[in-house]
Amino acid sequence: MPTIFWLTCPFLVEEISKLESADAVKRYERMILADEKLAEAYAQAHEAYKKERLSLLLPKELELVREKGLTSLLHTGIAGVSNPRRVKCLHAQLAHFLAGRENPVGQRVSQELPALFCPDSRCANALS
Repeated sequence: MPTIFWLTCPFLVEEISKLESADAVKRYERMILADEKLAEAYAQAHEAYKKERLSLLLPKELELVREKGLTSLLHTGIAGVSNPRRVKCLHAQLAHFLAGRENPVGQRVSQELPALFCPDSRCANALS
């Protein structure tokens, strides 16, 4: 599984789904194509993500990945993206950013949201 950060807050999942339904993924891809500085920062985020995911694998796990022919998973970035000019899954982008990692797309997504915390206690209710 290429994803190491998951967005679990029901409120944020719903808000991000609204953005994705409004074509925000394509909008972010256009931003990346138009802004070389953003494109470079986003590419760096993907590289850091790949390295972090690889660092989580034990040698036995890495060997199994190779044996199973799944090495392509080692070369993908955030949300399994192989092309750093593409954006996939704003949920994963935001989760990566909220986990304290550098992600310019996740950061911009966070700025579009009405809040970064459940205003109605859905998270607390889900845990009880």
